[in-house]
Parts: sequence; structure tokens; C-alpha cells
Amino acid sequence: MEGSISKRCWETSPDGDLWEHFTQVATAKTPSSIRISWVKGHATDWHVAQGITTDTNREGNRVSDQVADEGVKVHGEDTYSLARLFTLRHKRYTQFMLHVAKHIVEAHMIHRELLRIAEAKDAKQIARGKDLISHTPLTFPCSSIAKQLTSITSICNLPKQVATHPCIEHAENFLKAIVVMPVANSIRGITWIEMYALYRMAGFPKPLAKPVGVAISRPTLSQQLGQFKNNVRCIASKVLDKDSAILFKPEQKHVCHFKGLAIDGVFASVSFNIHLSPDTQRLLTIQLIGLSRKCSALVLRDFLSVYKKIPLVKLELKSKSCWDARTPTCNDLEATCCSSNLKHAKIHDKAASNTAYHAMHTMLCPSCGHLNLAQDDKLQQANLEIKMKCANCRIRSPSMDWKCHCGVVWHTCLRHALKAAHNKASVNRKIVASKASKRPLLNASLEQLLDDDLRRESKSARKQPYDGIIELGYSAPKDKVLKLGMIPPTLRERFPLRY
Repeated sequence: MEGSISKRCWETSPDGDLWEHFTQVATAKTPSSIRISWVKGHATDWHVAQGITTDTNREGNRVSDQVADEGVKVHGEDTYSLARLFTLRHKRYTQFMLHVAKHIVEAHMIHRELLRIAEAKDAKQIARGKDLISHTPLTFPCSSIAKQLTSITSICNLPKQVATHPCIEHAENFLKAIVVMPVANSIRGITWIEMYALYRMAGFPKPLAKPVGVAISRPTLSQQLGQFKNNVRCIASKVLDKDSAILFKPEQKHVCHFKGLAIDGVFASVSFNIHLSPDTQRLLTIQLIGLSRKCSALVLRDFLSVYKKIPLVKLELKSKSCWDARTPTCNDLEATCCSSNLKHAKIHDKAASNTAYHAMHTMLCPSCGHLNLAQDDKLQQANLEIKMKCANCRIRSPSMDWKCHCGVVWHTCLRHALKAAHNKASVNRKIVASKASKRPLLNASLEQLLDDDLRRESKSARKQPYDGIIELGYSAPKDKVLKLGMIPPTLRERFPLRY
């Protein structure tokens, strides 16, 4: 003890009541009046023979252990078990608090080290000065050389694509409202990130809606951008014409488009750019800078005014699920999308003034180019995904890819699309047979007479039976001869020489 007095909590220590009593006695007699010696516990005869302990000390230790056990039994076995349980619990709690204290100290030391590293990096970056970027505006084409995209149908006529791609109608309306210009030496391609930001700034909803369940994670910006790409590419391949669809191919140049905005990295872009007003360009620039970093309005204003430089950072899209939820609506862009004709002008509406429309009797297969009879019940402008089977190659292709005998896609033909649009209504109409002649009047035009002749030929070709001859040969099987009664009358009439 060396003259000191222990200040331990004896209530939570093993045999604390005895040690507390001993401490009080030792304090009363002063520590210098007490001499403590060590005695070997649970000694055996070997320990006595070796001189480690004596018989007297061994007997005293045995008796003290026996008395201690009897004193414990006085309190009962249940009390003893409960005391041991609380003692073990306190020991584990003490160890747990020790680990917590160590963890807090280590976390504080790690935090200080990370702060030191970050401050050293900032000081080094400021000392170099070359990684600080000044603002350079993004370039966009002027309205005099830009044009709108051209479509051959509407996505509403493709019900399967509408069911597969969420919010694809809004993407179609956005593409029909923008004015584009193909890439050139002085015109860069617009990135998918810019296009998606403009889509959201026009007031259109997110491609992927917020999940109903609270426990389900919301779609990230990367997932929203991926779904927007799928919708736009589907419209480009199914709805737009070839000249407009080719503009959505990737741009061959791999350059950093956003380096003037202090954003590092190469992002995917298409082969055209979009004409924007100055206010829309400024708002798009603010959204892209806010996507890459957090900065105050004062820093952003000074950067756009070329009064201040900001460091170059990389753009991450894997998180930020709430970024486009705070995207403001651009009034100019929204007005452009609302004022444009968002509904597709149908071909038979364009040909309403042209009364010289004609029925289709033959069509060209998109796979093999073979001439087939027209299937009127499957030519529906409201559903261009109905598949038609070719009689030559046996391949089933969507009706939107078939061509009329004019050599163009049937639903874009001004001569046959109007008649095909009314085919479904006329299929279920009952036609009363009449013995009178159905030839047109003498004042009919030459084209009407030709169409009537083609209709009559196709109708007679359907009713005419197949008259081809199939050669079965004249050699009978050697092991078995067919009897005359086993041959049907039709084969006996066809092969009279054999039977």
C-alpha cells in the first residue's frame, strides 16, 4: 500500500464488503502499523517440501477458504448467483466504456489528420494557381441556322413502347419543341446532362417517379438520366425520320465540354446542339455549376461575372436524387414547349383535301422486298406495332415498316394512307351481294379503273385453288406394296398409269 489509501468503489467490486472493512481498520490503525505478507493459496505437500509455504500457512489458507464458503452460503445460492451476474455485467460495461473512450479519441485524431491534409491540399492548390478556372460561357447555335426535328409518326401510335418507357410522351413533346443544329467545326454537340436539365427546366416530370414505399430508395440522378436516354433513343429510332434520327448518334469528339464551368471530365454528347435564349443559357449554367459543388450565391455571381476563379472539380452522378427536384422552371423554354404543336399531324389529315386516294392491294415486305397481298385489318394508324407475316420469307415485321407499291412506308404515303386509315371501319361492314355489275362508271379516271382491276385480280387470286402438280415418283417401296383400296380416289385419278 506504501502509505496510500485506496479510493475504490467497493460496492461494485468482488468481496467489496470485506475489503471495505479492512480498509477502514487499516486507516484507523495507520498503514505503517500493518505488515502484509503473501501466502500461497491452495498449496500442496510439494509446495511445502520445496519451501514455498509452511504447514501452518497452508492450514490457515484452507480454513479461511472454508469459512469464506460458509459465509457465502449464509446469504443463499440465489443471492450469490445474482451478485456474480451483476459483477460480470459491471465488468463488461466498464470494458465497453473503455472501448468507447478509445474510439472517440481515435476518431478525433483521424479528423484532425484529415483536416490537416485538406488544408495542405488547398494551400498547395492556391499556391499553384493553375487549377483555378475562370468562367467561359457555353456555346449554342443561333436560331437562323437551326431547324426542328421531323417525325413520321407519333409515339402514341406505338402502345407497347408507351407501356415499356415511362413518361416517353413528355420526352416526345420536348424533342418536337426544340430547335437543333448539326455539329460542325464551330458547333459543339450538346451533352445528355444538358439535355436532361433542359427537359426538367421545361416543366416536364421526372422519367422515374418517386416510389410509393417510404423504405424504397429514390432513383438517383444517374438512373433518371439513363431512363431519359432510353426514352429519347426509342423516339429517335421509332418516331423520327432518318435525317433526324442520325443526329442522335454519339459525337466523335471526346473533349471536356464543361471546363469553362470548372467541371472536369468527358461526358457523352450527341451530334447536334440546341438553340437557347440568353436567359435559358444562364439558368442552365447555374444548374450545372450547382450540380458539381455547393457554393454561395455571392461566389456564383462573382464567378459568372469573371471576378473570381473557382477550383476544378469532377462531376459525380451516382447520388443526388433530389437535385432535379429543386430545378427551377424556365419560362421561355416552357412557353416554347406549350406553344409548339405537340400532337403529331396524321397523314390522312394532310391528305383530307386530296380526294384522289386509292386502296392498297399489294405491299412490299421490309425484310425480303417480296410483293404481298395487303392485309387491310392490320393496317391501323393508331397501332403501328401490329405484326404482318410475309408469304415469301415467313418473317413477321411490324406494320410500320411495310411499304406500299409506291415504294414508301404506307402510313406516310399521301396516296394510300387515307384509305388505309378507314380500312378497319370498313372490314366489319356487311357487303350485300348483287348480280349487277360493279364496274366504275364511264366518267371514272384512269387511276380508279386501274385500282379496280388490281382489286379484282387480287380477289380472284384468293379464290383460285392451287393447281400445282407434286411429283411423288413411280417407284413403290420394295418391302411393302400399297393395295388399291388404300389409295384415295384423287390419287387414283392423278396417277392412272400406276393404279
